[in-house]
Amino acid sequence: ELGVLRLVVAGSGADSRQFAEELLGPLLRYDEETHSELVPTLRRYLDCGAQVRATARALAVHENTVRYRLTRIAEVSDIDPDDLRSLLDARFALQILELATN
Repeated sequence: ELGVLRLVVAGSGADSRQFAEELLGPLLRYDEETHSELVPTLRRYLDCGAQVRATARALAVHENTVRYRLTRIAEVSDIDPDDLRSLLDARFALQILELATN
């Protein structure tokens, strides 16, 4: 329920990694199983300031494709692409996993 604030309170790298895996795990598994692009779409959506049109241009896909993927993201995970707190949690989770893999 605390989202990213849980990381601040806990202060542990293991807790951070667990947070990221819990939040993004369903999307990562879905992408792997279906060869979809939900995680890259989410990453680009965040990079584009949560703007569908800019995300579509950056991914070289139609805006409806981005909207469809955002709907799938909401259905597959606990990430709500229309909620700022949820997007901030997703941003931190993506950064944590990126740091953990480097």
